[in-house]
Amino acid sequence: MNEHLSRVSSKIEEHVFSFCLQNAEFHMETMTKWVKDRIIGLAPDSPARILRMLRKKGLVDYEVVSRKDSLYRIRNIQAQGVLF
Repeated sequence: MNEHLSRVSSKIEEHVFSFCLQNAEFHMETMTKWVKDRIIGLAPDSPARILRMLRKKGLVDYEVVSRKDSLYRIRNIQAQGVLF
């Protein structure tokens, strides 16, 4: 079960990271829909949780432009030691 959970989390992380690479500013609803379109059976809060995890790991730096509108802006993205 843990192996399956790790594999699913890894897939979600891949998609969230990819979305951030392609979108400098976005609404959380847009990212969630984008990831859900790629992973069937996704829990509604998973993309947001994974985005926070990527921030904690230092891979994605973002700011919340508007909490009311759930609008985010990517500041920096780091992958394998390369800053994007």
